[in-house]
Amino acid sequence: MRDIARKLGKARKWMPSVSHFVLFMRVAAWSTVVPLLLKFLSMDKLMKVLTPRKSKSLEDDMETARLLDAYVSKSLRVRPENRGKMCLKRSLVLYRFLRMYNVPARLMIGVRKEQGELTGHSWIEVRGRHFQDPLENVKYTVTFSYPEENGT
Repeated sequence: MRDIARKLGKARKWMPSVSHFVLFMRVAAWSTVVPLLLKFLSMDKLMKVLTPRKSKSLEDDMETARLLDAYVSKSLRVRPENRGKMCLKRSLVLYRFLRMYNVPARLMIGVRKEQGELTGHSWIEVRGRHFQDPLENVKYTVTFSYPEENGT
């Protein structure tokens, strides 16, 4: 019983209101759908599906953006198939929700040589800077970005 009470207390700190819980559930749903969409859609079509038509607010909200990053990471880590590299799934789901909250997010995908092998990484940029990216200081050659440099 104590274990359940401890977990509930932890969850209340992490999701202090019903609206936070609903947002987390929406993030979790998209975290499940995106890997399936990756199998069936080209990147251009996928990005069109993920780009919301309308934003929830008129100005970007960086506090909500950091909360969204935590929700996306948490919802992806729960699934065993996401252990290890999950940067593409994370970036795609985060892109969707950041754009929904009017944060000018760009999906970036790049490659680099590492010990003689080509490795890839994806991340989100906001105003030309990496957003919550653990590999921010590692240099990758960009092979795909959405929207394009001058896109909105």
